[in-house]
Amino acid sequence: MAGNQRLQAALTGVTAAVVGVVLNLAVWFGYKVIWPNNGIDLFALTSAVISLLLLQKLHFPIHYLVLLGAAAGVIWRMVV
Repeated sequence: MAGNQRLQAALTGVTAAVVGVVLNLAVWFGYKVIWPNNGIDLFALTSAVISLLLLQKLHFPIHYLVLLGAAAGVIWRMVV
């Protein structure tokens, strides 16, 4: 299958479509979380920026980041 040019072209197209769908969902969910009911959720925005910095700059493992985010969300809901 690796030598079949037509199959490789079809798989490349499918891969591009899947990446597009995942990116579309990420943008849609991000928009709905950060701007619920036409107002900015500062906790969601702050946690998104901190998560991005931890992932990109400090190479923080994502499985720890998920646990940290869940704990932060629970604590935030208990306080507010």
